[in-house]
Amino acid sequence: KDPNQHPEVRRRSLEAVAARAWLIAYSRKITNDERDDAVAFLREREKAAKVEDPRKAAVTDLCVALFNTNEFIYLRENY
Repeated sequence: KDPNQHPEVRRRSLEAVAARAWLIAYSRKITNDERDDAVAFLREREKAAKVEDPRKAAVTDLCVALFNTNEFIYLRENY
């Protein structure tokens, strides 16, 4: 395990990681459908990762994906 990885990421369930990512990226709670999709994404990316810490790689991929969404990029007009 990477000693520099945040310990909460190693301990948390994939559901908790996804929920925290949504809260940080979008300042809102994750919906049930989004959580299901995010967990499936994280599981797939963990299995596909050919690195020492597949959880860290999967979470990184999720964050990159979130940062590239319209919801993250564009400001709402009623801010």
